[in-house]
Amino acid sequence: MPSEIHAEPEIARALERLQEERRTGQRELGTLTEENARLQARLGQLQTEREQWSRMLQEVRQGKPLRRPRLPEVLAPPFEVRTQVPLRRVFLNQLPLVLVAGALLTLPWDFRTGFMLAFCVFYAVISVYPQLRHWFGRPSWRFTGTGLEDGGHSGLPAEIPYEQVVSATAEISPAQLRRGVGTVTVKFRPEPGAPEDFVSLLDVPEPERMAEWLQAKGMQAK
Repeated sequence: MPSEIHAEPEIARALERLQEERRTGQRELGTLTEENARLQARLGQLQTEREQWSRMLQEVRQGKPLRRPRLPEVLAPPFEVRTQVPLRRVFLNQLPLVLVAGALLTLPWDFRTGFMLAFCVFYAVISVYPQLRHWFGRPSWRFTGTGLEDGGHSGLPAEIPYEQVVSATAEISPAQLRRGVGTVTVKFRPEPGAPEDFVSLLDVPEPERMAEWLQAKGMQAK
């Protein structure tokens, strides 16, 4: 009997030790579960980024620009779309002249240096001016709740209600593909039974999306 009495505390301590080890194991298991969930989420994020970079690489190989102009995220009237004119390229083309002019300024000033500098400035101005004029006068189209109307320099004689839209198609030339733009051709019928007419939205961003939206608006309005 005395031996059994002495054994009881040892058994109790062993049970407590096992219970504590069990609780420690459960805590470690919970930590591993949380860490596994975080790793799974990170793995999914890395996979998504990999797919995005792969698509971007494929687009670059196809000649598409890295930074393409975009339409509004949500096409909800009223909004306006403008022809995209690559103005930055115009100024980049004048960079050699700017470097030459800067080099001329470092030379001793005389008649020939002044003449060459004036010629560089004059040539740069006459090269940039038509592009600037084209940029400020680029066409724009305004999409209202009822139809398509002139936003400036587009040449639309009057508003084209959505119910008059027969079809809208997107066309992208190789040059437009490199700039990330395209042309949307909108066919419409001014009156029932009248012949179809059309208007072209030149060099607009995301032309396929624009054409699909116009086609859907035309079908909804009928």
